Amino acid sequence: MEVEAHTSGCPHVAARGTRPAPGPHPAGTPGRRPRPGARGPAPRTRLGPVERKLSSPSNLSWYLKLRWGGIAAQAVVFFAGDRSLKATLPLGAVLALLALQVASNVAGALWARRARRVPERAVAVFTAFDCAVLTALLFLGGHDARVFAVLYLVNIALAGILATPLWTWVLTGLSVGALAFLFVFDPVNTAEAADPLEWQLREAWIAFGVAAGLLVYFLQRSARMLRAREQEMEAARQRVDRQEKLASLATLAAGAAHELNTPLSTIALVASELERHLRRGEHLDDALSDVELIRAEVGRCQRILSQMAVDAGLGQGEAATPITLADLVGRAASAVEQPQRVQVTLEPLLAGRRLVVPSRPLVQALHGVLNNALQASGELPVAVSARAAGDALQLEVQDAGPGMDPETLARAGEPFYTTKQPGQGMGLGLFLTRSVLEQLGGRLELDSAPGQGTRARLVLPDALLEPAAEPARARS
Repeated sequence: MEVEAHTSGCPHVAARGTRPAPGPHPAGTPGRRPRPGARGPAPRTRLGPVERKLSSPSNLSWYLKLRWGGIAAQAVVFFAGDRSLKATLPLGAVLALLALQVASNVAGALWARRARRVPERAVAVFTAFDCAVLTALLFLGGHDARVFAVLYLVNIALAGILATPLWTWVLTGLSVGALAFLFVFDPVNTAEAADPLEWQLREAWIAFGVAAGLLVYFLQRSARMLRAREQEMEAARQRVDRQEKLASLATLAAGAAHELNTPLSTIALVASELERHLRRGEHLDDALSDVELIRAEVGRCQRILSQMAVDAGLGQGEAATPITLADLVGRAASAVEQPQRVQVTLEPLLAGRRLVVPSRPLVQALHGVLNNALQASGELPVAVSARAAGDALQLEVQDAGPGMDPETLARAGEPFYTTKQPGQGMGLGLFLTRSVLEQLGGRLELDSAPGQGTRARLVLPDALLEPAAEPARARS
């Protein structure tokens, strides 16, 4: 078998990678298109995630789920502290504050579920509210409850992950200021807190400020590194998409050149003969037949271009339809130039089995393998058979050609690799066939040796077959 197939292309490969990569709309104008003829600065292309005034509700939903845990932990800490420490919390006020947090979380969850976009400051607003509630709880708990001021760092950490840098630093300043307020205004006014700005409190406040600042700094630095990594990955993905699109265009162009080469060569030859006849004023009957042949070849070119347009645009969206194995093989065999040389042997039970597949690309794949086999076999016939092997269906095409050496066999199926003479093939047939089979969950196997011909095996998973009908039971 020579490494080439005469096929009009594979719709799956032609359309591969043609889906445009999604990109964010300009900030503040989601989905808005510029008016025709409108002037303005050229839009800037941005790679990866960018900060916008509107963000996805998923970020807020994720934050609110974490917030449930924070509210529960806060309640446990304060009620446990009320028992273990000297602090005495007014139960009614504490429950009211916690109820406000629960109500705000429920309202936020409903909003995030219904809204398509939420302001990016939403997380910051909820975090600021939690900071205010925590300040009120610490104030009500008195001097001994100040040990729980470390909970401010939890809110700062969440803001550093989900909020913008500006809002994170604002919330950090609010937390530091709230802690200073608690140190200055102590309603208990015990002996230990007689001097609210004693050096121990000042050192504790400074230590808290330094810890909060360092936490925000490292969180923001990590976030920048993650954003840069995401931008690099997005840029790499876009490069791969562009390469796939370029490969698709190259495949389509090569397929067009391959398909149109034969009819155009015929047209050129016949046109030269026609010109010679007309100049001599003889063989008018031959000239008329030449004109008819030119018209037929032009029609062939038009059909090829129409088919390739379908392949390029509709292949990936083609629905799977039932087709019997006999019909599949028959349609592929009837499309070759010498269908009488194709000898098909199918078991009756297997021939009637139906495959649920996109039939057109699979017929094209088998047609390409048959063309390869016929071209390699000269004038000898080509054998086609099928058998069920385990959990797969195998279609085998055996040619009578010279076979392939191990090096050629290893490269068979590579795009643009061919052993044919120049002008007789572009090396895309087996590549397209293999692509179709792989997208269906199957594979293409080649067995060949010099002097022994080549056996091409199209392996399709058993999942593509409709269940066989159960034999009717004999009535007693």
